[in-house]
Amino acid sequence: MSTSTQAGGFFPLFKKRAFIAMWLAQTISGFGDGVARIALLLLVTEKTSSPVALSVVAFAQAVPAIVLGPVAGVLIDRFDRKAVMAATDLLRAAVIAAAIWAPSLTYLYLLSFAMGALGAVFNPARSTVMPEMAGRDNYLAANGLAGMATQATMILGPAAGGLIAGLWGTGSAFLIDAATFLISSLSILLLPIPRPAQNTGHASFWRQLAGGASTVWREPRRRFVFGIYTPVILVMGSSGILLVDYLRNGLRVSPQQLGLVEAAPATGLILSVTLVGQFGRKSRPGRLILNSITGLGLVSSLFLFKPGYGVAVLLVWLLGAADGLSDVPINTLLLTLVPDEMRGRVFAAINALARFGGMVGLAVAGPLAALLGAHRVMGVAGVLALMIGVLGRKSSSYVELNQTTFEVSRE
Repeated sequence: MSTSTQAGGFFPLFKKRAFIAMWLAQTISGFGDGVARIALLLLVTEKTSSPVALSVVAFAQAVPAIVLGPVAGVLIDRFDRKAVMAATDLLRAAVIAAAIWAPSLTYLYLLSFAMGALGAVFNPARSTVMPEMAGRDNYLAANGLAGMATQATMILGPAAGGLIAGLWGTGSAFLIDAATFLISSLSILLLPIPRPAQNTGHASFWRQLAGGASTVWREPRRRFVFGIYTPVILVMGSSGILLVDYLRNGLRVSPQQLGLVEAAPATGLILSVTLVGQFGRKSRPGRLILNSITGLGLVSSLFLFKPGYGVAVLLVWLLGAADGLSDVPINTLLLTLVPDEMRGRVFAAINALARFGGMVGLAVAGPLAALLGAHRVMGVAGVLALMIGVLGRKSSSYVELNQTTFEVSRE
């Protein structure tokens, strides 16, 4: 057994200089994204008081991942991932800097779409290079460390963005984000990022595109991961929207109280991904994922009882903690079960699926909440997720998945 395997947890990662450099660069870039995200929303509200404009921005950022995701996955697997990631970050720096001179809402919508399209390429590409940079014995911990950083930047970035935009204007926030993209691009160029294990560039584009779907469905454990994730994201994808509606329109909380609730799931998720990354190596993957789904369903179903503000904060924190129990294992399992040369397409697919669930939430949650009440819709969604978590244990693929280890595939 290797030393890294014996040590386990996060400690071996700090000996991986390339991985730590990449992790730091992506953390800085994620912080910049949070700063710019708030600045973009503020700029939109400066140009119009219509809430529809904010929804259009959300759709403009989400649509590319769904529509272009499969194509992006082929590009990631077909070309040098290092070059793809570096070029994408350079383009993102230019696009976000251009927001400073946005003359109209239409221009901001186009910029949002461009950022969504570039993110649809970069994010799956980043996920594919982690095994080689962290080492196949350390990927679960690496995924946990990356999840910690992501959630921390989701808390700190928007908070800093509001402060920066208030003091120096939204343009300063966009420039900061552009600078973080440049830092990320430079770090990628300087780091040793290997090519896919097998060069698939000789295959036709359409054959590679079809190969991504067959890669998922021809193997039972991969099929189980996608099959269990799909209904959960569909029934739980509207939780964020419903929660805001319940708190603001149902409980009449203040903006400050709403901000506290918005930060609660991220803090819960940080704790759970830390525990999974540090100690989850010996856990049974299938059980960990279904326990997470069961926990999400159980906690969300409690909203049927119309909790007060204090209880709602606790429930939202628990939702974040439960979500983190599956977030790291699912990403790690996809690397475990999918050969390197196919990972771009698979991660693009899971990214597109997550975005699709969010869009379904945007389209469905509002009307249902207006008809039944946001707390009831959240509660029913929780009951459905709870049923998925229970019934999923009856699958033969669940038993097989529990026999899988968190080691990266070398097919």
